[in-house]
Amino acid sequence: MVKAGKKTGTVFGSRDVSNLLGMTIGEFLVKYKPPSTHYIIARRGTKLYNVLKAIAIGHPIFIVVVDENRRPIGYITEVDLIKTFSRKPRFSYFIAGFNLTKLSIPIEQALNIPVEKIMEKRPVVVKESEKISDILNIVHGLHVPSIIVVDDKGRIKSVITASFLVRALLRSLLGEPLSIT
Repeated sequence: MVKAGKKTGTVFGSRDVSNLLGMTIGEFLVKYKPPSTHYIIARRGTKLYNVLKAIAIGHPIFIVVVDENRRPIGYITEVDLIKTFSRKPRFSYFIAGFNLTKLSIPIEQALNIPVEKIMEKRPVVVKESEKISDILNIVHGLHVPSIIVVDDKGRIKSVITASFLVRALLRSLLGEPLSIT
């Protein structure tokens, strides 16, 4: 019989899982410190040119769009950028209130448009006071790769990717070092 424990090579117990799932997202952020290098923040009104410049010099392609109080109002992914610069005509599709066409204009014209014109307007946001089990249910239920974490005033605190979340939880349960990239 294998004992439950935190040492490398041992099997974790249900209490370990319950402790992790019961942890608040704020506690998780303090303990595991997700890298801030997988997203950038752009204020409403930022021109697309500035976002593309940041991406070109090596920043990630997950952009959180915030209002003047740093509250998330949307996000942009690489898929949104591809849709924006697609020159092929597309049909307009509406699924659950989402317009899937966005813009379809030449890059020369798109450079001066504000980011809120192409962002997804329904960001997946959770408060840092919620439990890790809640964020796992959201990732599973909505099939989203990233979730924006906000403080009690709705200001952006961090972004947690599904892959980071899973790696951090598994490493903790398996007793592996917490150097997660």
